[in-house]
Amino acid sequence: MVLPVQTSTAGAPKVYPCIRCGRCIAACPLRLNPSQLGLLAVKREYHVMQERFHLNDCSSAAPALCMPGAHSTGAIHAHRQGSEPRASGLAMAGPPRIEIRSSPHIHEPVSVDVIMRHVVYALAPVCMFAIYLFGLSAAALIVTVLGACLLTEHLFSRFAQKPNSLGDFSAAITGLLLALTLPPGFPLWMGATAGFVAIALGKVMFGGLGQNVFNPALVGRAFAQAAFPVAITSWSPALAPSRFSALIPSTLAPPFMLPPTGATGPGATVDAVSSATPLALQKFDHVTTNTWISLPA
Repeated sequence: MVLPVQTSTAGAPKVYPCIRCGRCIAACPLRLNPSQLGLLAVKREYHVMQERFHLNDCSSAAPALCMPGAHSTGAIHAHRQGSEPRASGLAMAGPPRIEIRSSPHIHEPVSVDVIMRHVVYALAPVCMFAIYLFGLSAAALIVTVLGACLLTEHLFSRFAQKPNSLGDFSAAITGLLLALTLPPGFPLWMGATAGFVAIALGKVMFGGLGQNVFNPALVGRAFAQAAFPVAITSWSPALAPSRFSALIPSTLAPPFMLPPTGATGPGATVDAVSSATPLALQKFDHVTTNTWISLPA
């Protein structure tokens, strides 16, 4: 964020990784965008900051947010808060100096781990509904992928000699989101592999929470799509009669072995499965579908 200050402030509160929640923009009376201001400050385009965003027009519209100690951008605009800051010696003489601080810019009252925990709570009903539709296979897949993500996060934190980061719930969210994007009959070993890749390549490789360029869950999904194209495009019908007493045959398929063929699910009796047949046949079986329809004369 771009901050006009006289000197660098000390005693800053605990810094959490930026999760792009947008609360710093909502807290600013002028709705300033820290990312845009930061780019302009790096380019030294201060005149654009004033003309486009009116940075020097900050007022006392939200003194509780701008005063020191109440907000991470504390003593920034102390010289614009009226007579009290000036009387206490917080007013700045001359034009302010531009200082760039990295996000996040709001630290209280909500922290990153609290926000992440709320996301986990929001995903819980979705997971329960998936288990209701597909039974034991969906439950086993969610537990396996979630466990793989948590274990990978713990191991990398331990190898890097960093504090355990499982408490921020980011790895749990990655595991739940990844599991919910996979077919219910996805083999468990493939799900565990996708969970490992999601954390290792999608998060840890970029430096951890707040540094990743891509969504880790979608990185794991993209890996599974490329590595296991047949398994990830094989779906089972929902609400099978025996979904709570038997697993989908492909769930416990051994690594690098073809899953059992035949029924698409426990107790499933289907006449046909609708899918993107022409594209699937062309991609996997190299069979071109005749799209020309001969109408009777």
